[in-house]
Amino acid sequence: MADGNSTSSSTSLTPSTLRYLLVILKLSKESAQVSSRSIAQALNVKPPSVCRVVEILLRDGYIKKEPYGKVELTAFGRKSAIELNGRVRRLQYVMLHQLGLSGESGLDAALHFAATLDIKAQHDMVMHAADCMKGGDCVMPLNLAAQGEENIIRRVGGTA
Repeated sequence: MADGNSTSSSTSLTPSTLRYLLVILKLSKESAQVSSRSIAQALNVKPPSVCRVVEILLRDGYIKKEPYGKVELTAFGRKSAIELNGRVRRLQYVMLHQLGLSGESGLDAALHFAATLDIKAQHDMVMHAADCMKGGDCVMPLNLAAQGEENIIRRVGGTA
């Protein structure tokens, strides 16, 4: 199970499994129990793909499932999904409005950052983008300590 320390580390989910978790959250608003078929339709994937990811989410404690039954978010899974959804939406806003990425590309980038960057780096990215949108400095250094390098993201169409 992913650790409960949501203030200092990234999630144990990959961008792909995070996407599935957020779809389950969305579908569970209509009904607490969600079918694999509904997940497959929402993501436009084949049912075997859903089965593989369901096993991962089940193993990590995000969902529960009866044999041959529908999936349901656990309390941990619901809390995590709601928090992660908010982070993805904030990051997606930066990707769309600050970096000029298209809808799907912006979502893919946001899922990647939410799944791989620690929460402080995500927060700094969103706050810097907000400052930039107010006319501040639009060069955003990201210290990606895990890779031991510093990357620079520049605002599309901006000067830096």
